[in-house]
Amino acid sequence: MADTHIHIHLDGGSTESGLLSARSTQSKRRKASPSTKKKAVRRPGAGLPKKYAKMGFKKGWKAYKKTPAYKRKKKARR
Repeated sequence: MADTHIHIHLDGGSTESGLLSARSTQSKRRKASPSTKKKAVRRPGAGLPKKYAKMGFKKGWKAYKKTPAYKRKKKARR
């Protein structure tokens, strides 16, 4: 289907299209690019290590909490 255009004649023959002017203002607005947003930085050593994550998170956390590394980290946070 063809778009319908409405032309308004102002001041001796200059035209302004209501449909086109609305589209042109919308296209000029730009969304913020993902690169401009601040990304949360993961602390080193935060979260479940990859070795244990491969087991599945429930089993992985259970196994990881038994390791001496986790116990040292937990003790250091106190």
